[in-house]
Amino acid sequence: MPDSYCPNWIYDAVTSEIAAKFLADSNSLHALAQKYARGLSQIYFPLEAVELAAVSEEMLVFLSEIEANELAFEFLAGFGYYRVNFVSTKTRRNLNPAFADIEEGSKRRLYSGGQAIRGFKAYVFSRRSDVGIAYSPGWSLASQHELASISKISKELVDTGAISLNYSTA
Repeated sequence: MPDSYCPNWIYDAVTSEIAAKFLADSNSLHALAQKYARGLSQIYFPLEAVELAAVSEEMLVFLSEIEANELAFEFLAGFGYYRVNFVSTKTRRNLNPAFADIEEGSKRRLYSGGQAIRGFKAYVFSRRSDVGIAYSPGWSLASQHELASISKISKELVDTGAISLNYSTA
C-alpha cells in the first residue's frame, strides 16, 4: 500500500507528458491520463485521472491562447525535461542519490494543478525569451532510466478500450 504523495516535479512532468503525447499520438487525453493515474497510484497515494487530464488540458489551452502552434510539443516536452532534470535553472537535480530513492514520495501533498500550470506558464515565457532550459529532442519519461517506475509507466501502451471482433466463417 502506498504511503506517500507523488513528488511535485514528477507530477509536473507527467501532466506535461500527457499533453505532449496527446498532440503527438492518436490517443485521447482521458486515456493517457488514466494510464498514468493507474501507474502512479501503485507507487503513491492515488491520483485521479480527471485531475491529470484537467491540468494537461489547461496546458494545451494556454498554448492555444498564445498561439504556440508547432512549438507546442517542444514546450510541453521541454517542461517535463526541465522538471525532471533541474531543481532550478541553475541547479541540476541529483537523479542518483547515494542514500535515497529518487522516486520516493513525500509525507505531505506538495503538488497541485495550479502550481503545475503556473510553473508551465513560467517555463514557456522563459523559453520564448530564450533564457530557459531548452528541450532535449527525443526526450520523454520513457527514456529517463534513473526513474525506473515512472519510465515503465510511460512505456506502457494506452488502454483504448478497443473491442476485438471475432469473425467466424460458417
